[in-house]
Amino acid sequence: MIWRAAAPLRLRNRCTFFPCRDARSSWVRSFTGRWILRPIRRLIRSAEEIKQGNLELVIERDSRDEIGQLSEAFNEMALALRESRRSDQTRLTRMQRADRADL
Repeated sequence: MIWRAAAPLRLRNRCTFFPCRDARSSWVRSFTGRWILRPIRRLIRSAEEIKQGNLELVIERDSRDEIGQLSEAFNEMALALRESRRSDQTRLTRMQRADRADL
């Protein structure tokens, strides 16, 4: 008898528990989207721009966590590529001038 009386109470507790779980999962999705996925998507877009040749790109470093460190690494990579491109262009210009002088 007691078991049957307690059954509706247990069912009622389950029904109130599920909305809390849904709210928590909604919060986790929101947190994940805002703090993890958005910066990663920004880094992906930046990598695509660098791939297309936009070496003047500078990514804002919003945080000091791993995403911020990755943003800084992207900036350092773009700087190294810019310097390499300038060096190559300077070398090419010198070679072209030397070729003209030889003619």
